[in-house]
Amino acid sequence: MESVDSVMSRLHSRSKNRRNLHIDRFKDLNVRWIEQDPTHTKSGWYAKVDSKDMRFSSNAVKTASKLIKQDKVKYWDQFPDKDAFPTTLSHILDSRVNPRLLVRHDGVEINAVLPPQYVIRDAGALLGEFIAPIRENLGEIHGISSLEEGSGDICSYRVVVGQNIMPSLQEKFGQFMMFHLGTSETGACDTTTTFGLYRTICTNSAIREKLVTKWNHRGDGENFFMKSSERLRSAGYYQGAYGKIFGVLLNTKLVVSARDLLSAMSEENLITSSHYDAATLRVDTPTEDGRPIETQYDMFNLLTRSAQDLPSIQSRQVAESRSLHMFTEPGGVFEVLRKSGVERFKQKSLTQANE
Repeated sequence: MESVDSVMSRLHSRSKNRRNLHIDRFKDLNVRWIEQDPTHTKSGWYAKVDSKDMRFSSNAVKTASKLIKQDKVKYWDQFPDKDAFPTTLSHILDSRVNPRLLVRHDGVEINAVLPPQYVIRDAGALLGEFIAPIRENLGEIHGISSLEEGSGDICSYRVVVGQNIMPSLQEKFGQFMMFHLGTSETGACDTTTTFGLYRTICTNSAIREKLVTKWNHRGDGENFFMKSSERLRSAGYYQGAYGKIFGVLLNTKLVVSARDLLSAMSEENLITSSHYDAATLRVDTPTEDGRPIETQYDMFNLLTRSAQDLPSIQSRQVAESRSLHMFTEPGGVFEVLRKSGVERFKQKSLTQANE
């Protein structure tokens, strides 16, 4: 984790170079393919911005392809000719009634090509909106765990706050409330806020999917901030609720083996195949206090710890939200499996402790 000041300083420093450029037509960018040479350190598509060549980042290619409804991966197969990229974009985009575009760059690269009405807010500005309300509603901020892909393409900031919700455990083994902000400074995803849990000893996170508030950047975001603030004001309830649930999980034996439970989750698509593979690699690793995985609390920590091994922030967040859902639903993970039709878990429940 980093301190609030450290994260905010880094984000504000990054935002100093960000610029939004509104152009009338795509062809005004004079996009063309340039092979690596003494004046261009990388091969790629370059645009003229303020008389300077700026290379299209991978996210700029992705957002531009999205504007013409082309999947980035399929794009390469359909248009293998490098000249087809700017030619096709110009043909489709410039023929529209309103061909204007928003181009985002950092002074070195083009970071995104977006619709003209898209509203961009830097991560530091977004996070800054929530720091004071988080302290007011959830207590002392211990730090921020930052996950970032690219130059702000996909960002996840986890603000760890308040007291250990599991007083029967040492603080380092317990869980803390977490405010989550997911965003992009380059239009790669919607901005979202939600709550979750964070475990400082192993930096595990879990996200509550049912409380997600989204902003698609097609407006000023006023409604997004209003809803996020409303949920912050009610967040104290979840501290107590999660404390009770995880107090039970801590003393509830698995009844079945961790491997068998993982297999059932995978069979019922309650976890992704990549999450299953990552968790299987860790299933025989002892807990922090040297025990085998034997309680539902241990199993929850296995799932959230292995989520860190997934290849992208977005796949990790899916794994974290599914894990929290399974273990905090009424009846717990076995009830979720029973409802999914897994016969061998039909008689097992959250309350079957210490059999």
